[in-house]
Amino acid sequence: MTYQLVAWVILAFFFAIISASDLIIAGVAGKGGSFILIPGPAYFFFIVYVLGFFAYAFFRLIERYYLYRGLNRRQIVYVILGFLFGFVPPVVTNLILPLFGYSALIEIGPLATLITVIFISYAITKAHLMDISIVISRTVAVIITSFIYLSIFFFAHYWQLPFYYHVLVDAFLLLASGLTFQAVRLHIQTAADRTFIKGWYDYLHVQRKIATGLARSLARADIVKVIAPILMEEIDLVAVQLFFQDMDVYLEYDAVSGELKPGSFLAKSDPAVTKIIDKHDIFSDQGKLYIPSFVKDELLAFLVLGGKRSEDSFTNNDFEVFKTIGEYLAICLEYIVRPYEEVRKNFEANEKKLYETERLLARSEKIASLANLIREYNHEIKTPLTIIRSELALWPDDPKTAESKQVMIDAIKRANDIVESTLRLSQPKEHHEEAVNIAEVVESALKLFPPSGVHVALDLRPVPMIKGDKEDLQTVFVNLIKNAVEAMPDGGELRLKTYTEQADAKQLVCAEVTDTGVGIPEENKEKIFEPFFSTHVTKGRGLGLSIIFRIIREHGGTISINSKVGEGTTFKLSF
Repeated sequence: MTYQLVAWVILAFFFAIISASDLIIAGVAGKGGSFILIPGPAYFFFIVYVLGFFAYAFFRLIERYYLYRGLNRRQIVYVILGFLFGFVPPVVTNLILPLFGYSALIEIGPLATLITVIFISYAITKAHLMDISIVISRTVAVIITSFIYLSIFFFAHYWQLPFYYHVLVDAFLLLASGLTFQAVRLHIQTAADRTFIKGWYDYLHVQRKIATGLARSLARADIVKVIAPILMEEIDLVAVQLFFQDMDVYLEYDAVSGELKPGSFLAKSDPAVTKIIDKHDIFSDQGKLYIPSFVKDELLAFLVLGGKRSEDSFTNNDFEVFKTIGEYLAICLEYIVRPYEEVRKNFEANEKKLYETERLLARSEKIASLANLIREYNHEIKTPLTIIRSELALWPDDPKTAESKQVMIDAIKRANDIVESTLRLSQPKEHHEEAVNIAEVVESALKLFPPSGVHVALDLRPVPMIKGDKEDLQTVFVNLIKNAVEAMPDGGELRLKTYTEQADAKQLVCAEVTDTGVGIPEENKEKIFEPFFSTHVTKGRGLGLSIIFRIIREHGGTISINSKVGEGTTFKLSF
């Protein structure tokens, strides 16, 4: 597809250059009440180019018609009809017929293009081809940008200079405009939107910024510092208030500092709170907009927004943004802030334990939050994959399409494999607890994944039995052994060890997996357990260590890393 596009651009560039000469049209001669074109030596090739371009465009539209379904297919129909009635007549009446001395229909060509405008306009309004505000702002930006470039062309041709000079200048300007036109148009369009469209803002950008900020928030103050500035700066709101549940009241946090406002709260019996709970959705009351954050039927927090400084009413896009923010806030409070606050209360007296637990909790909750998202996306992905595969099964057996069909089937299998591999993270299997010997689990993992290309050293000392899921623990050691082998592409030593140790008056059962590989950089040690984080050494999808971390936490154990770049890595598991 890229090569085809490049070929068409090169041809267009070529014909644009020679259009300034007599190579395409040598002249025009009168013939009765009409005129006849005098073709140049390149006219035939120009006709072939134009017809070929239209045929190629029509083929691509038909191809997409059979590819899409529903609304997208209906949109394609409008574009195809507009293409046929708006572009084919001008080619015939203004390009082909005048070649044979018949020019009486040349007025039809420009008028026929109105048909395209009608079809596209209808598609915009009835088939939601695009946002009409985008059409208007983009059209204005294109007109302004085109005027700028045309002015440059006019100035370049103002001086009476030799023909070859103009060819070179045209070539340079065409190349420069092709490379910079879209960037200039986008810059002008963005500036115009912000200047002339009251209340304009990039609502998708706002959602992304808030989602990213909340993912890093561990306390209520962090949440306030994320949400309030973005809403006030991006949407230009008059005021933003945030209230969080605390026992029987909802405490207000200052929108500027993010700190708790002393003495500012609403009781659960307050009419405003009661109304929020009853409505269970966004609503407006006395010039203020209330945005609740529910988990099931529990109101964890809510936002109270003033109007826009522009005095514009809130739009559907605004309500979608606010509703999404309320949902993000509920997820953040339920899966990050609440557990974090509980940990702080329970371990406040021990600073070292608090720090370690906070770190592990943040990692666990991040994995849990991502797992929830993965579960939703798995469902959304598997459904269309099943539909596509069913559609492919209905294709007739045609040698011409057999190869393409097999490529698509293989791609579907690959996508389905990726989805299945994430299910262990998003939907942990049922936990079957039994008495397990860690040393025996290590030996069984070696049988399941026999390391090759490295020397294996075993130091499996007798250890007490622990309670756990044997299959899950085998998964842990198989993944650790696999990672260790991948970290030693040029060979090395894999050491597996089991032993016991005393810690805080408790006997711990420990296991170590050590390699002499490339090691882990210091800045990556805290990231390697995050889902989808991977390095050039790991060739998987970045889920193995996330699954390991989750299994260890489910068994009440801990996992730690000791690594030096160029010397190797040791993963230590304690139960």
